[in-house]
Amino acid sequence: MNIFVGGWSGWPWMYDNQYKVHHTYADVRATSKLFTFIEMPKESINAGNFRVVPLKSGEKDRFSQDWPGIYHNGGSVISFVDGHAEFRRWLEEATKIIPLEAGSPTTPKGIVLSEDNRDLQWLRARAVVPDPNNHQWYQMMGGIGRYNRGGNIKRIGE
Repeated sequence: MNIFVGGWSGWPWMYDNQYKVHHTYADVRATSKLFTFIEMPKESINAGNFRVVPLKSGEKDRFSQDWPGIYHNGGSVISFVDGHAEFRRWLEEATKIIPLEAGSPTTPKGIVLSEDNRDLQWLRARAVVPDPNNHQWYQMMGGIGRYNRGGNIKRIGE
């Protein structure tokens, strides 16, 4: 599942807090342009989500733990929030093969640069929505970020 649709336990992962995590259908502005589910190879499945790394200015395309599947003639079937599905044949060899230098892609150390990767750019355009915000963020265990909003507050004794 796209990590930006539901998040990592409902919250952004690490430094993704400047990007929208869609919690409800109403949160999604363009339902036909945001993907929900994507096929993944068994070697890349780690926590039930798929994270396309959002890039800050000057950063290079890269994979971090998650690669798309290549089960269908070098491509994947991807479903979108509005319910439609698309087949996407991957264009770059770096997308189709998890390199040995990735180590175990199920750890945060599995970062592999893939400059100007057309597949990552295509996925990012359908996964990540910038959401500059001024929320107070709290770092949680395992890199989960969380911000203080009405639904997050619970006082002892309530």
